[in-house]
Amino acid sequence: MDHHKSIKVLYLPEELGGSGMRNVEHAYKLATIKTANYLNNSEDKRVKHARTLEMNKIT
Repeated sequence: MDHHKSIKVLYLPEELGGSGMRNVEHAYKLATIKTANYLNNSEDKRVKHARTLEMNKIT
């Protein structure tokens, strides 16, 4: 599916076959939670190093 077409369908009202408008606050919270989860559980050595530095800064 063409990317631009999918965006148009996303914002169409439900009665016209779209998904309706997405809740921006919910999308923000979901992105924040996913990012925090990635940073807390990542095995990437750079992320682990940054996490260690941040934890040392807190304590």
